[in-house]
Amino acid sequence: MADMGNLLCYETSNPLIIRYTDGVFEIASYIVCISLMDRIGRRLLLTVMLLLAGIGLIASVIVNEYAGKNQSRFLNVLEIFFLV
Repeated sequence: MADMGNLLCYETSNPLIIRYTDGVFEIASYIVCISLMDRIGRRLLLTVMLLLAGIGLIASVIVNEYAGKNQSRFLNVLEIFFLV
């Protein structure tokens, strides 16, 4: 049986498989975005997606800041951030 762990690794896998999977996910994302825009509208969808992206960016900064240090302080910062 083939090692499936490295199937989509960009350094060791077949470039054609990578391009195929990228295309499959891109087409699926277009279908989801078009259907969501038809149902809830462009403004609301854009607002929600930008808010989620901002929260993700802030969370990644917090995680990178306290990744190797005291984890209890990291949890306190998360509590303060999400309770405000």
